[in-house]
Amino acid sequence: MGTKKPSLLFIRLLILPLIFAVFLIFLLKRGPQISSSLREFTDFIPIDLEGDDFFIASIAKMEFAPGKTLIFDKKQKKIFVFNDSMQFSHSMGSPGQGPGDLSQPEDFVVGHDRVYVLDEISKRIDIFSLNGEFLTRIILTLPADIFYSYPAAILVDGSDNLYVAYSLSDHILDAYGPDGVYSKTYLERTDPVVIYRKNLGNSSALGWTPQKSILHFNTFDGRFIEVFPDGTLGRQFGIEDSRFRKIAHDIQKELAADRSGAVQTDIVSFLNFSNFCIDHEGCVYVCELRVESGDRQRLWSFSPDGKVSISEIPLSGDDRIKAIYYNQNQFYFVTDDDKILLAKRRNG
Repeated sequence: MGTKKPSLLFIRLLILPLIFAVFLIFLLKRGPQISSSLREFTDFIPIDLEGDDFFIASIAKMEFAPGKTLIFDKKQKKIFVFNDSMQFSHSMGSPGQGPGDLSQPEDFVVGHDRVYVLDEISKRIDIFSLNGEFLTRIILTLPADIFYSYPAAILVDGSDNLYVAYSLSDHILDAYGPDGVYSKTYLERTDPVVIYRKNLGNSSALGWTPQKSILHFNTFDGRFIEVFPDGTLGRQFGIEDSRFRKIAHDIQKELAADRSGAVQTDIVSFLNFSNFCIDHEGCVYVCELRVESGDRQRLWSFSPDGKVSISEIPLSGDDRIKAIYYNQNQFYFVTDDDKILLAKRRNG
């Protein structure tokens, strides 16, 4: 008596769960879904900044104050101030070493009604009024164990305390008092700095959340770390993308090999991602910088409840976004050729 062949229904009952399981694994590995053409935003509208009274060579950063937009031109060592209609008002700073001059400005931030400009080489902070008047200069007293470090990013809180990140240091984020005296370290580097060898820079971006915590972003590896003023760590999240993980791994492996060669003193900076901005709801937005040929640039958004979404940025031709900012329900996208594009969230 021959063996009975399994029925077609029985085979289907066996195969269908396997197909579903494979499909589920595929979705999990694929990660967050990409929404089409950045549909959550309105069309990008260019802002005209041309005028006879000023010229901006390169936009390094934008900041906002009530009724004012401030644009940092690192090449000219100036900060240009515009009114709420984006009409030019005045500038602050000029190349030099004297009071009100900027030597090697690296970052700036608006706190209260003042503008704090961080000078990398001289390790000082020049403070101006929003009207452009020079007020005072603070010299940072760095801890002795990081004498070689150069400040690269700055925040200021409501009590005029300063928070500083470095381009290369065993410290990543430190707190200073209003007088520029070091207070404490919040974040430390995991891989050691090797003096007189090639090192990967810390590549820090800083920002305040609506909860008044500090968000630190590593623009190389795409990781966010939240720090509260008392030093308590909060959320830790980041961009999960196998292509960028491979880029980071290959670069770190190459630098490790270089350290065995001739003496070098280079600080190498590889930026895989732009700065980030935070909207009034606490959502975080960041753009990728390394785009493969033929692909559209992507934007990541992280909601406070942990949801992640990825959108494509629908710019034409070879246009690329290098920075993103947020103010009063509007997003400001800065392109590689220093155009400013204004957009709003459709559901914002």
